[in-house]
Amino acid sequence: MKLDESAMLWSAPEGERAGRPFLLALHGHNGDERQLLVATELLPPELVIVTPRAPYLEPGGWSWFELSEGGRDAAASVAAQLLSWLDRQQGYSSYGLLGLSQGAAMALALLRADPTRFDYALQLSGFAIDTSPDAALAAVRPPVFSAHGDLDTVIPADRVADTSRFLREHTTLTEKRYPNLGHEIDAQELADAATFVRAQLT
Repeated sequence: MKLDESAMLWSAPEGERAGRPFLLALHGHNGDERQLLVATELLPPELVIVTPRAPYLEPGGWSWFELSEGGRDAAASVAAQLLSWLDRQQGYSSYGLLGLSQGAAMALALLRADPTRFDYALQLSGFAIDTSPDAALAAVRPPVFSAHGDLDTVIPADRVADTSRFLREHTTLTEKRYPNLGHEIDAQELADAATFVRAQLT
C-alpha cells in the first residue's frame, strides 16, 4: 500500500511553515486524516501540524497496518514511506510525533526506526509494536509522553504494561494514567499533552 501524499491536512499554508516546529499527527485504526483535527487545535498554535491518511482502507475507515501476523511487516513498510516523505520536509525548528491508538503504534515505530530524527513523541492510548531491546533508542532517550485510560478495553493490559516498560527503559518518559478514561482522549489528557509539547518547544 502506498501513502497518499495528497490526502494530508496541514494546519498552516505552505508559505507560513518555515522555521516553525513541525508535528506529524497519526490517526487511529479505522480513522482518517480528520480524526485528530479537534485534538490538535488544542496544542500550541506555533506548531505546523500535518495529519496524513493511513494507507489501508477497511470497512470503517483507514488503518496503518493490518491486525494480523503480518502487521509488523506492514507497519515497517509504511514507516519507511513516512520517513522517506519526512526527508523532504526541511526547514523546521523541531520535529515531533503524535499518535492515537494504532497511530501511536506507528509513532513509536518511527521513533524506533530513526531515534535521532525526532525531538519528542506522544503516544495516546496506543502500544509499541516491538518491545525488544533497542540500544540505539536507549542511547538517545528522547522525551516521550505516554497516556492511557484505565477503562480502555481495546488495548490489552499486557500490551500496555510491555509498552510502559519499554518506554521507561528506552526514553525519557512522562507517563499519565487516567482512571475514568476508556479508549479515547479527553480534555485533561489533551491539556497534559499540550503542557508536554510546550516544554519541548522552549
